Amino acid sequence: MMDVNIWVVPYGKIWAVKFENAKTTLFQSPSQSDAETYALNLASTMQCGLIIQDRNGNIIQNGSYGGAQAHQG
Repeated sequence: MMDVNIWVVPYGKIWAVKFENAKTTLFQSPSQSDAETYALNLASTMQCGLIIQDRNGNIIQNGSYGGAQAHQG
């Protein structure tokens, strides 16, 4: 289990997956659904938190996959 969160965030006109507070992205897609699928698989593999934002930056999902407690930070 890792004490880290993975975020799905709006990234210009596309969507990005990144570690919390990271300046670089792990994955980019024009589809929010594709970004969420990638992030969910990564969070499950890494056993960490997953936080998903909407286009306005509001958190729409905050979950834990494998025991880590997802938190805003």
